Amino acid sequence: MKPFLSMLLFIIGQGGTTLSLAVDPEQSDPCQESGTQFTIQHHKNQTLTICPIDAPARCHNDFYLQAFEHRSVDLNQDGRLDQFAIIQSGLVGIDHDVTYYAAYLSCKNGRYRQVMFDAFTTVEPTSSPDINGYLPLAVTRSCYDASSGQYVTRQYSVVFDKQSAQYGPPDGDEGLRDFCGDHEQSLPQALQVK
Repeated sequence: MKPFLSMLLFIIGQGGTTLSLAVDPEQSDPCQESGTQFTIQHHKNQTLTICPIDAPARCHNDFYLQAFEHRSVDLNQDGRLDQFAIIQSGLVGIDHDVTYYAAYLSCKNGRYRQVMFDAFTTVEPTSSPDINGYLPLAVTRSCYDASSGQYVTRQYSVVFDKQSAQYGPPDGDEGLRDFCGDHEQSLPQALQVK
């Protein structure tokens, strides 16, 4: 019997000893995936500038988009803090501001790769990673219901999709990619009425 196999059988036979495989940090760089890379600079009052790496240097002096820090958290358990940003936008035809949340995974080279950009009312990472090692996100959306004249808030889960290397649509439902669209408006009023 080979020495490694003998040792493994001995350890298993002893009981109480747990074997675990460590993730190789050399292989856990999200910038190895496809997608545009960004640089992020932090400014006063939690303001951010987020620029593609091929943008002119003056990009970090432009505050037109009004991006703000939401939180930093290690979304993919690689030891580096990833960045959530809040981007405020008033859309034509909508009488209230829409808040977009963007999530950027931190790369080993100091850059970031965007893995989520969607309109939500709240976004909070959960505390336990999924089977792929990414933290699922607990999100809410408040949509105006014309029939009642009130805002209806619904709660969803958003998980990382390894195949697309992005966080997917709420509850994995492609119909929910459209913010407060017809499909979302047809869902039950599950959480609360604002």
